[in-house]
Amino acid sequence: MPAEIRAQLALLRNASSAFFSFDVAQSAGWFAQLSDCVESPAGGMGYHYGNPDQLANEGNLSLLRPEVLVYVPMEDGSMRFGAVEYIIAAADWPHVEPPEFMGQQLGYNPHLDIWALHVWIGIDNPAGIFADFNPEVSCEFAPEP
Repeated sequence: MPAEIRAQLALLRNASSAFFSFDVAQSAGWFAQLSDCVESPAGGMGYHYGNPDQLANEGNLSLLRPEVLVYVPMEDGSMRFGAVEYIIAAADWPHVEPPEFMGQQLGYNPHLDIWALHVWIGIDNPAGIFADFNPEVSCEFAPEP
């Protein structure tokens, strides 16, 4: 991994350390629940909580102000910080080529009509720090809807 990306990850980890507390994250603006607990055969993601101000940024990504924080439900009922997610609405990206951020191409999600990049800084991801799904994450302890 290039030194520039490692430096960005270190900055991001430091800036988001307070968000290991779900309550702090909600108080700081990441309170809009955007999904139920997400998982697939490839692993899980967890719950996505968006910051409405960041989601309305017209596709201008900011390293230290991600659009979404991802939390994993734990057996004791708590929420564990897993990842950040950078999002650009497809309507805000008029180019043919995918957007790039932190040296990575964002992936297109046709169901949500967004470009997205997960960065697993709260929970190690054996599939890779930028992988969408984490095989170590599940929704086993998510409350019934």
